[in-house]
Amino acid sequence: MNLNKLEGRTVREIEGEHLNGGMNYRMLFALGAGAIFVLLMFLIGWQINLKIANLRVENNNLVAENTALKEEVSELKTQLAGIKMAEKLLPQDTQPKGTIQNEYIYYEIRPKDTFGDISNKYYGVPIYGPALAKFNGLSVKTMLQVGQVIKVPIKPDKLKK
Repeated sequence: MNLNKLEGRTVREIEGEHLNGGMNYRMLFALGAGAIFVLLMFLIGWQINLKIANLRVENNNLVAENTALKEEVSELKTQLAGIKMAEKLLPQDTQPKGTIQNEYIYYEIRPKDTFGDISNKYYGVPIYGPALAKFNGLSVKTMLQVGQVIKVPIKPDKLKK
């Protein structure tokens, strides 16, 4: 700014010239606020687009997992139908597998058998399971092996001896 232009003038005159002749402060403030607003809108839009992209990826992963689970369910249904068909074809005398000799049945353990299950098969209640284990010299917690043979009294009162 040239000092010769300022000599002899009042402060109000100089301020008025700058406010009227140049940009006024209100307009500068409005331009700055507008620029900040535009920048904020850009950043918010960018964040929204990132979130949408992440949700699309997650959705695609869930669709793939859903498809795999549907295929697994279909396979399991097919296997279950095959098992049910096989059970229908088996003769009824195959359950439970055991041979009778005198006062005892020699029972061959099947998959997932427990002493309680065996007690329930032969006596109608599972409460003789612990006594059945003890009768065979085993603990109730003993893991029974498929094919293992245990002795089952025909009458539960023999378990007490």
